[in-house]
Amino acid sequence: MSQASAVHTPGPDGVGPETWDMITQGLWQRMRLLDALARQVYSPDPGAPHVALPTALTFGHGAYMPMLHGLAPMGGRRLSLMTFDIACDPLGAWRVLGHSSKAALPWPAPHADPVLMAWLSQWQALCPRTGSEPPHWVVLWPQTQQEWPWPTGSEAQAGISPARACDLLVRHQQLFLQTGTGLRVVHGLINLQGHDTLDPLEQACDPDQGIAGLFEVLRRGQVLLLNPPGLAFLDAPAWLGLLPALCRQALNEELLMPSLDSWWCGEPEVWPAILRRGAGLWIRPTYPDDGLRSGFAPQRVDDLTDVQRSAWAYRMRGDGAKHTLQSPWTGGEPWRILTFMTPQGQGSALCLGPAPASLTAHATPKTWSA
Repeated sequence: MSQASAVHTPGPDGVGPETWDMITQGLWQRMRLLDALARQVYSPDPGAPHVALPTALTFGHGAYMPMLHGLAPMGGRRLSLMTFDIACDPLGAWRVLGHSSKAALPWPAPHADPVLMAWLSQWQALCPRTGSEPPHWVVLWPQTQQEWPWPTGSEAQAGISPARACDLLVRHQQLFLQTGTGLRVVHGLINLQGHDTLDPLEQACDPDQGIAGLFEVLRRGQVLLLNPPGLAFLDAPAWLGLLPALCRQALNEELLMPSLDSWWCGEPEVWPAILRRGAGLWIRPTYPDDGLRSGFAPQRVDDLTDVQRSAWAYRMRGDGAKHTLQSPWTGGEPWRILTFMTPQGQGSALCLGPAPASLTAHATPKTWSA
């Protein structure tokens, strides 16, 4: 098994170096696993172990993008950045409460952080070049971002520019940044918008939130995008309960770091045995409320009347896949971790601080609520 990178960064408050290394290894393993699942969905490798993935969580998920099927990203990795929320349970074990295929904000300035620069330098070697000039990176910020969090001009010294979608355009199958002195070729793009609406020519999205023609630039290999779009199906909470078995099948390893206890009701035998009183379980939507499926607010089973529980059982019998059950969290405060992976499969992690709102997205009785 490969080893995580030797880059060490401070972890959550009170966590020693050995525990932080253990957390980094556990999150890096999850990232490798989810990357393997994403590659099987979009660009399967005949030589890689084939894992039986639930269709309802992959091709049936609204985040799957068929237009990107078969597109092999540069470096072969689908995932290069992930966000994890972790917390320590009452017995002292660190658990993953949720994860996201998108990098979280606030994001440190890459040129000022050695962990980010070490990771970025690995990917920079894969960037397409324009003559002899070094690759230029753009960090794509949300359209609503009013001010850049980095000192003006400092990022340009490292060949990295913050920009919004409206600052970028495609000409002759190449991506350009509009600057005060003209157009500048973009070789690498880090998407921190928090969503996958990147190309209004191929997606139903607001033109102001996307870059017309970007997908064609990706197909032609003219820009390196971290992370590629179409990965949000991996963010469904149902995966937390499936990952231990998938890790054995895909990586031939045991999952190092446990998750919040979760059960996907797409497995018919699950919901009749769990939809009962006394366990304190929550019913969560498997899919986001994206207009393809009707959403619902998370429900605590113990708060439901007998009639309401019968109604939920009827819904699960008709479409169990859209429901996920999870145990309540009564442990410590969640922390948000940004995890990186290089093209060679090495991993590192950066603690961003306490999670402002947990990726589990339901209220907990002890510490926080979404």
